[in-house]
Amino acid sequence: MKKKISRILGVGVTLAVVTSLLVGALPAAALSGVTATLATGTNVISGTGDYTVTFTVAQELVAGDTITITFPSDTAVAASAVVAAGASISVSPGWIGNATPPPTWGGSAGAGTFTSSGTARTVTYTLVAPDNIGITANVIINLAAGITNPSTPGDYTLTVRTSKETTAVTSSAYTITAPSLYYPGTVELWNPGGYLMNVGNNIGTAIGMAALTGNFTIKVGTGYYDEIVVVDRPVTIVAMEGATPIIADLPATVAPVGGTLTVTAGGNKTATNGGVTLDGLTIMGNAAGPGVLTIQAEGVTVQNCTFTKYGTSLTTPVQTMIDFQTAAATYPSTISGCTFDTTLGTQSDIGILASGDDLTISGCTFVGDYNTTTYAQDYYIQNTGGTAVDPNISTGNTATGTYAGTMLYTPLMSGGVLKSTGDSMSGLWRAVAAYGGTMTISDASITGCGIPVSSTLPNGVAAVQIGQFPAFATTFTMTNSTVSGSLAYGIAVGYTLPVPPYTACPVDLGDVTVMFNEISNPKNVYSESAAAAPGMNFTHNWWGDPAGPAATSMGYKTSALVERIDTSYELGAPATGSFTTAVPATGIYTFATQGVSFQVTNATTGIAAPPAMLGAANYASNPAPLETPRPTIEGGNYDIFIGGPVAQTDVALVTITNANVDETTIVYIWNDLNGIWGAADVQGTNVLGGSVWFETGLNIWPSINAMCGTPVALGIGPLAAPAQSSLVPVIAAENVRAASPSFTWAAVAGADSYNFELSEYPDGDVIVEESVEANGLVISETLDYLTTYSWRVQAVREGETSIWSNAFFTTAAEVLPDEPDTWVIEQEPTQIEWPDDITVVVPPIEQTEIPEYILWVVVAVGAILVIAVVVLIVRTRRVA
Repeated sequence: MKKKISRILGVGVTLAVVTSLLVGALPAAALSGVTATLATGTNVISGTGDYTVTFTVAQELVAGDTITITFPSDTAVAASAVVAAGASISVSPGWIGNATPPPTWGGSAGAGTFTSSGTARTVTYTLVAPDNIGITANVIINLAAGITNPSTPGDYTLTVRTSKETTAVTSSAYTITAPSLYYPGTVELWNPGGYLMNVGNNIGTAIGMAALTGNFTIKVGTGYYDEIVVVDRPVTIVAMEGATPIIADLPATVAPVGGTLTVTAGGNKTATNGGVTLDGLTIMGNAAGPGVLTIQAEGVTVQNCTFTKYGTSLTTPVQTMIDFQTAAATYPSTISGCTFDTTLGTQSDIGILASGDDLTISGCTFVGDYNTTTYAQDYYIQNTGGTAVDPNISTGNTATGTYAGTMLYTPLMSGGVLKSTGDSMSGLWRAVAAYGGTMTISDASITGCGIPVSSTLPNGVAAVQIGQFPAFATTFTMTNSTVSGSLAYGIAVGYTLPVPPYTACPVDLGDVTVMFNEISNPKNVYSESAAAAPGMNFTHNWWGDPAGPAATSMGYKTSALVERIDTSYELGAPATGSFTTAVPATGIYTFATQGVSFQVTNATTGIAAPPAMLGAANYASNPAPLETPRPTIEGGNYDIFIGGPVAQTDVALVTITNANVDETTIVYIWNDLNGIWGAADVQGTNVLGGSVWFETGLNIWPSINAMCGTPVALGIGPLAAPAQSSLVPVIAAENVRAASPSFTWAAVAGADSYNFELSEYPDGDVIVEESVEANGLVISETLDYLTTYSWRVQAVREGETSIWSNAFFTTAAEVLPDEPDTWVIEQEPTQIEWPDDITVVVPPIEQTEIPEYILWVVVAVGAILVIAVVVLIVRTRRVA
């Protein structure tokens, strides 16, 4: 029994020992998730870093256990007292075994102590009873003092190890950067003669030193200029080549001054002064708001500048990047090639506020944002200024974003005149919001704009919104533009405001004209106006379908509004056109657009018969359902509109200029009633002027009432044959040379080549058949003499042939040469007498010396021959 128990005990001890060895051999679970971050502004080289190290422990830590953080080389760790003064530790889900544990996540430290080693670059925390850290607890250690960052910028890592691990765990990388030095650069003052007058580092000082006249130039180098710059005289402030000068309200640590810039009336352009120019500057917003650049002078040029928002999205005030205030200017101002970025705000910031007159904004780029809760959005160009004589102009600008702002905006109850040409808008909250004044848009690209329908926006937000406040008219015109891919309606008139309480904005419908555009959206037009007639003019547009807009793409607040949107005379394809309503009541009136000019008169009185509107567009190809009777010339498809009130007896002379017109061009006009093309009854060409013309009339085609947005095509006339009178040899010509005769004819306009045939007269076989590009040829054959031949020629154009032009001729008789006469001339022989003193000189024969080695060769050969003969003789005797 004892042996049995001993054996059991032995086996148990053995298993315990083996298990102990196996467990001891297993690696201890390591801590994980080590991250290291630095507080904003403390990650600068050679600066004191404010480090936060977080990780998750894998084993319980108790009194006496340690946590050691090792910093990378080139990091300096101060003495323990310095480090401990700024060190703290917190743990979540908490401390174990402590009746009053320290607060979690950033609270005061536990009862343990922090020590450091400058040599080893370590900071160690030692737990002291009763603090324990439980398994899987998250630990945060903050070291705000005593750690000096490396001296070289780059990405670094540190390691963390507890006394329960044998191997340290590496943290995520943290970045140490070079400091941002907010110092001004070099500022040079140059006089108009090109001489350097002063070098400093303050823009305002340089302005003060410039003369009040004469246009000094201030060249600004790379740097930060924390100044309130007032430009009170005509100077040019330009970035030095390759430089990036920034006028900014700098961080508080640099004692901000303001960072704003104002151009006062002292900088007015005059007949002798060139005005103020700002070129290549970066101008940041002001912390105090609202203005960044204020313009009060005439003739100011702002080009190639960058305007950016100040601050962060939570703290920045409302700001206006440029506040243009110059009214009734003699000299226009321009803003070109600039970039506007207002994305760092939740307020309704403004890129350019144009309350003055005669400002042109061109080639600029705008980026903004909007607030998803308050719907506050940026306005890129907000116009309240401009007059009919001195309008404000936006041309070739680009605005992009995601639900980001409004490109062209005229506020409620505002006036002003804004003309937009060639602007591009995509992804915006709204591309256009015309709530007052006069806005004219042409050649714009509006894609993917608007806000979808939602519970808070029951109608969504249209890409183009047109409305007005009672008693404040809105006049809106849009031509040659594209509105596509809208997330709500493409265009809304009298539309509710996009924010509660959705107050309706009625519009004087007669002031809305939208013609010659491409409008292609799932939902095209919405009307919420309750105003009376006249209706809104949405005629002559391409709706993506020759049949016009789909009924489902049109929206109306009530059925009574259906008739208010006139989409008739829809284009059959995209076209480029324009129109006018400024038709005078007296005198002969001429309006020209797209190469089409009009002159409308009364056939009886000869005085003006002013229509309400004239317009024309140029199609890329034939828009009508049927092909024209003849192919059209290049660029020869049009849409022409003459709107009432005109009498049917009125005569319209319509002239169309096209470089491809020739004397054969024919004017065809689409008869919508019968669905056919018809040639104008009264028409003609002016080849020298490169134009064709046609007239309307009472009993001819077309009548003036048929020109209500009518397709017109310039057809290529039938190909003419070579003029009969130009054929050479002419008809019945005689004595034509039989050997290689030549043939010529007059060139035909538009002909690519000519077909030529020669045959025996009258109905013989074809002898010669040629295709030539020139208007003549010479055949190589020799024809029979005194024989009659017929020949003909036709013109060829892209496979089309003209009729033949014919002639015949007779060749000349053969001319035989006469035999030559024979002449015999007798002549006595001539006697030659030689003088007695003639001496005949015979030249000596030149002796050629034979080289010595050749003589020896001859001797040797001779000797060999002699020896051979002797040998033969001897042998012959022996044989005998």
